[in-house]
Amino acid sequence: MHLIAKRCFPNAMRTIDRFHIQKLANDVLQEMRIATMELPLSPNMATVR
Repeated sequence: MHLIAKRCFPNAMRTIDRFHIQKLANDVLQEMRIATMELPLSPNMATVR
């Protein structure tokens, strides 16, 4: 994708904005949440039923 943009718009300046920064941070946080939920429980933790 970056190569296409560079070829089509060689003089363009890349910028970042608050919305996309927040989206990237939220995506990473969501991946961490999912990975944490998939971890097995410790054997010494009491199970709740």
